[in-house]
Amino acid sequence: MLEILPLLVFTTCGGIAAGAYVVSAFAGLCVPGSMLDAMKSESSAQNDGGKTGDAQSKKAEGTEEAHATTEGNALSVVEKFNLNRTWLFPLVCIALLGIGLLGTLMHLGQPLRFINGMANPASMISQESYWAIAFGVLMVVDLLLAKTKGQPMMVIRWLAAIAACGLMFVTGLAYFDCYFIAPWSDAITIPLFIVGDLAMGAGICLLFADHKERSVLHILNVAICAAWLAVACAYAVFGADLGMQVGVIVAGVIIGAIGSAIVSIAHIQGKLSEQNAAIAVLVCAVVGVVLVRGVFFVAGVIG
Repeated sequence: MLEILPLLVFTTCGGIAAGAYVVSAFAGLCVPGSMLDAMKSESSAQNDGGKTGDAQSKKAEGTEEAHATTEGNALSVVEKFNLNRTWLFPLVCIALLGIGLLGTLMHLGQPLRFINGMANPASMISQESYWAIAFGVLMVVDLLLAKTKGQPMMVIRWLAAIAACGLMFVTGLAYFDCYFIAPWSDAITIPLFIVGDLAMGAGICLLFADHKERSVLHILNVAICAAWLAVACAYAVFGADLGMQVGVIVAGVIIGAIGSAIVSIAHIQGKLSEQNAAIAVLVCAVVGVVLVRGVFFVAGVIG
């Protein structure tokens, strides 16, 4: 089982970062304005209300303060912490990608093999490396802009999302091209990785989103879960013919796709708090993807 650990580390950690940027970029298109803009608007409105309140009676001022306090309490702990910390999202994603690349080095055994692999542009490891480096550089730019200017640039976010798409695609393609390994060399392999990454990425996005963005993200997460359910079920049917551990794949689908979707639906219906829903979606998605990919790697590496 230790043989598959580096592969799981790379595809899971790197996949979370890549999926998060793609989902974040798409959600940013659906919801104009950054989280910081929304927070600043709310803060400005409260300040204007305070200035107007100076000319009003003490009773009205007290009412205004009580209303502001209620709005402040309505914000989740993460939202309050992220008020002027939009750089946390790219920082976390950079850390995840870095951990994933360490998994690649663990898999290769020696760092020189990584350098030699990059020297051959036709090799899949070099393709993964090029996309990972491009993605990493754009995330660093995103981090610096968010840290210095206080808000991200959607152009950089979209460029990073494009690089993330490339990384997700070549990661799945790398295993699909292993035509001598039957459990990997099927057309379902590429979408299996891409949709799984998006599912995990949605969980990270929910942790760093504000109230308005979370509403869109939960709807988007339900759609992603539906796609992942279809793809994972197709892979389970494919794996059954090869004698793979289909029961574990089914468990992963139930936890990751169905469980995550149920959490989002419960939140949309007002039955689950924002912070609990965000954490539950992330945990369900990661556990589900790790279970499915664990079977995938065991079948290909161990047999």
